[in-house]
Amino acid sequence: MIEYMQRLLVCGISLIALTACSSTTPTSNHQHTSENQQRSWLDKTLHPDLWQAINRTETISYNPKQTDIVKQIAFYTKNKHTIPTLANNAQPYLYYIYQQTQVREMPAELALLPMVESNYNPFLYSNQGATGLWQIMPGTASGFHLDINWWYDGRRDIRASTKAALDYLTYLHDFFDDWLLAIAAYNCGEGTVNKAIHHNQQAHLPTDFWSLSLPYQTKIYVPKLLALATIIKNPEQYNTQLPSIANTPYFTSVSVSGQIDFSLIAKLANVSTQTVRALNPGYRRFATAPTSHDSLLLPIEKAPIFTDNLNHHTDKKVHWEHHRVQSGDTLSTIAKHYHTRVSVLERVNNLHSSIIHPNQDLLVPLTKELSSTTPQHTRQIGNIAEDHVPGPQKVTYTVQAHDTLETIAQRYHVTLSAICFWNHLSKTQPLHIHQTLILWLSPRSIHSPSAVIYTVKSGDTLSTIAQRYHSTTAQLKTINHLPNNLIRIGQKLTITPGSGKRHAFQPKHSHEMIIHTVHQGESISTIAHHYHVSTHQIASWNHLKHPSMIHIGQKLQIYPKKTT
Repeated sequence: MIEYMQRLLVCGISLIALTACSSTTPTSNHQHTSENQQRSWLDKTLHPDLWQAINRTETISYNPKQTDIVKQIAFYTKNKHTIPTLANNAQPYLYYIYQQTQVREMPAELALLPMVESNYNPFLYSNQGATGLWQIMPGTASGFHLDINWWYDGRRDIRASTKAALDYLTYLHDFFDDWLLAIAAYNCGEGTVNKAIHHNQQAHLPTDFWSLSLPYQTKIYVPKLLALATIIKNPEQYNTQLPSIANTPYFTSVSVSGQIDFSLIAKLANVSTQTVRALNPGYRRFATAPTSHDSLLLPIEKAPIFTDNLNHHTDKKVHWEHHRVQSGDTLSTIAKHYHTRVSVLERVNNLHSSIIHPNQDLLVPLTKELSSTTPQHTRQIGNIAEDHVPGPQKVTYTVQAHDTLETIAQRYHVTLSAICFWNHLSKTQPLHIHQTLILWLSPRSIHSPSAVIYTVKSGDTLSTIAQRYHSTTAQLKTINHLPNNLIRIGQKLTITPGSGKRHAFQPKHSHEMIIHTVHQGESISTIAHHYHVSTHQIASWNHLKHPSMIHIGQKLQIYPKKTT
């Protein structure tokens, strides 16, 4: 994905914004659009069953007797319940995704790819942090304009994620001119596939998918898809029972203005909350965002019912806000700010005491009284809240004086190309002070010490400064654009402490860190006691040479132990 954006940036081609509702049919070719619509109508007429329509439009050329495909077919036929389960999972989404492949004139087999990626489960998370039907990583989402915030994750949005995935697959096919190579690259990256092709070219070997040396996971990824396509095309031959899926739309979109929770949506549409969640997995909470004007998906036959009931709905709705605790916040000040009560905050957030910590997330109902439905909302919050997800964490970085893309990349242990991809920048694009950048960082990168500004003193050399900060002279020269090792007294140097010094305690996830502001009367031992850690740990986390010398207003990084 990063290489994809690099190539677009180098060529000066701007990526079309990926909006969840926009048509994928080129608007400039009306005849082409009409032909696609006519073909869709014929599909429904001639093939009322969706599996038949998919089989009719499969276009990837492959040999089902190929050894690796035969092995995967054997696996699926041995595990009789696997394909029916995948098919049932796909039922709400398959028609839409199949139609999107046909509008783009892509192989119908690609509509089966989420079976391999996610078991057609839009809520699935990988250990690396990919999620959604198409298993998109957070950084990839930023490059494709998919929003990720406290309320919403575009990687799980059925329409938005499908558009992003098919856009990427289209690019890969245009690049490799081969669907099997494109599918392989979707799994392991175009760079990996390109490197394998180049290796075979150098050795005068074939460069088709089956001849390349690729990662093991990719070598079974493509055969899995082709095995599924083979069995679905010939279910009787492989003694597989496919559930019937109508070749008609399952869902449609309805517009809502303002925040609305899933329990109310379900009530107004006369469906279960599980159905609402299944069709709108992009929402990470029990409601849409407070200021949203959203387009929700509902079963097509329920949409008119919902719209009519919504227009006649007069009950006052409770609106909800997300508040991230800042240093100095108390439940009392938060309640006052939102014109609610401390008891309301405690009840909604299942707080057992009034103690809150910086970076803690609170849900705030904009009311002073709780209705009889609030316990139901509280249960929903506990069931749906998704604060602790795996994978890289989003960091918003504010550009400082003397920052460049190169220095920021070095400071946070990411590549320049990645920063450009995440933020839609060219490598030569200048930065300006106070500009904000999105960075997707591993927990290790997040907890790496940030850069400091050091003033050169008498007797300092570049070498001694590098040793002091566990860095290298080469790194200091690169970050500060020094032509040689000469420095002068009073000169300001940007220093990124190196990784040579190991922390006494390494947190597992970024959300475990809080920032403690030292108050009057506090000492390092009282702070350590409060957070159930040692003074040595606090000194190590904050690189304190003299732990007893802390001052009022000083900010300390703390990784508190979990207590029960």
